[in-house]
Formats: sequence, C-alpha cells, structure tokens
Amino acid sequence: RLVETFYNLFVAILLNRNRSIGLLLSELGGFICGFNHAPAGTKRISNLLRSKKWTATVIDDFLFARSKKRIEQLIQIGKRPLLVWDDSKIEKPESWRPTLGLPRVYAV
Repeated sequence: RLVETFYNLFVAILLNRNRSIGLLLSELGGFICGFNHAPAGTKRISNLLRSKKWTATVIDDFLFARSKKRIEQLIQIGKRPLLVWDDSKIEKPESWRPTLGLPRVYAV
C-alpha cells in the first residue's frame, strides 16, 4: 500500500505542481483518494512520510546508482561528463570564491 501511495503522490505532484501558489498536503490527499475522501488521502501521505519501512538513504542510493550509471555511459561513448553546480542555496557568493580575489571559473 505504501508503494501505491508513493506512486499516486508522485503522479499528483507532477500533474498539479504550481510554483506561484504551491500545493497543499490536503490538496494532494484529494488528488490521491478523490476530493470527497481528501482527509483519508492526507492520512495516507502522512503514513507514507513517517513510515519506518524506508529512509532517505533509499532515495540517495537510487539517485547515486543512476548517476554513476549515466557517467559510465557517457565515458563509454567518449563524452566528458560535467557537473552542473547550482549555488543558489549558498548564503554568500564569497563563501566559495577563492580567498585571493580571483574570478570565478565556470566549466562548460
């Protein structure tokens, strides 16, 4: 049942995401179980998120394995894998810039 709830939650987020207004947990519950049973859907999501049957390491391991496989594929076909660094979450740009005042270097 957790796998089914996860799948339905994932599909609901993909289909109904909206950056400007967001998406509420109760709305997701309605998308999963129908709007007449939104509280039941919300409870399912809550049970999924706090379940002891999985941890975030499951997701980390999956993403790491998938990334590693993609890098190996790129190397096999002779392409150079590159990493895109999104520094939007760092509090200050100066915190990762070299201390000698050198300009930033971007690999493309």
